[in-house]
Amino acid sequence: MSNRHLRAGDSIRHAPAAAAANGEVLTVGSLLGVACEAIAAGGSGTVAVAGAWRLPKADAAAIAQGDLLYADASEGNKLNREANAAAVAGDLERCAVALAAAKAGDDDVEALLLPGQGRVKA
Repeated sequence: MSNRHLRAGDSIRHAPAAAAANGEVLTVGSLLGVACEAIAAGGSGTVAVAGAWRLPKADAAAIAQGDLLYADASEGNKLNREANAAAVAGDLERCAVALAAAKAGDDDVEALLLPGQGRVKA
């Protein structure tokens, strides 16, 4: 293996501006991530940026398997189906895809993170 290889790339070290709980959904630029540990304000911790996760979704959102998802910044980065509501400035678009359907009223959606695909809505 090349001496330039760092790691698998499924997680990063990140220092969020505010404290983050273990399992909290975070955005890091164009990446959607999940805190793998509690991270204190001003501290640094591990954030997963790949893989399949059960993540919080917008309450009223009905999501079909295979739907592209965006993280709603105004709702604590809860996921929503891109066709359900228009993303607004600050939301992270195209950051995940639904692995299973979720009904309106469900708390969570099974989602596959899409590193390198997200973009912050201007």
